Amino acid sequence: MINIPKSWANITVTQFKEIFIYKKDEFETIEDYYSQILSVVTDLSIDEIDGIDHSQFIEYIENIDFIYKMPNKIPKPYIETKAGKLYLKDNFNELTIGEFIDIENLLTQNYIQNINLLLSIFYRQKTDNSSLLFLDAFEKYGNWIYHRAPLFNNVSILDVYGVINKYLIFRKDFFERYAGLFDDSVVDEEDIDETDSISKSEKMKDEEKQKNIKKWSWDLLIYKLSKNDPIKFEEATTMSVIQAFNIFSMKKELGLE
Repeated sequence: MINIPKSWANITVTQFKEIFIYKKDEFETIEDYYSQILSVVTDLSIDEIDGIDHSQFIEYIENIDFIYKMPNKIPKPYIETKAGKLYLKDNFNELTIGEFIDIENLLTQNYIQNINLLLSIFYRQKTDNSSLLFLDAFEKYGNWIYHRAPLFNNVSILDVYGVINKYLIFRKDFFERYAGLFDDSVVDEEDIDETDSISKSEKMKDEEKQKNIKKWSWDLLIYKLSKNDPIKFEEATTMSVIQAFNIFSMKKELGLE
């Protein structure tokens, strides 16, 4: 008898990522796709999966239909790892602009495949400070997230995925709050009247400029925060994200450089 997981609680972070690597249209048959998914969630080889009786195979597939709905549970306040306890830092208003930008880049590139790094940002060690005032202080942000990411490989995805849902709610509210700073000024060619006096080459140059601005938009924000001094880039990333965007909003409303 094969041990079939009953819910996301039985799926590790690594398995969660593997499940979403595979797309149905990349396989010759739908059975091939499901064989691959069963192989992932059971840690069995494809050959072992192929040896399963067809009726039993169908039953197993029906038992893992939970994968069609993303995990939905409040994230654990801390998790045990080989490096000790890591605590959830989910007061996103306390994020620095550097943390915020890294989260945004990881989230928009491929948040599922980047989930280990995202979890490394959200789950932190607490500082060893004897003062009661700083008892709940988290460690400062750093490149250690890349070294810590593997610690989440065998963690149950159900225990930690909720922090992604929580951040997405914060993110939606944040972008609505500062909507004026994220206006998309790229003009679609089909929205421009054919009688427009601007030449097509000029339009293309403008579109390319807008694409480059979007590409480097986060770096431009840091550039502005550091008062156009690259040497102060790192210092600028430690500013509170709320403070930073309040400054940007103020400057835009008052028409300041």
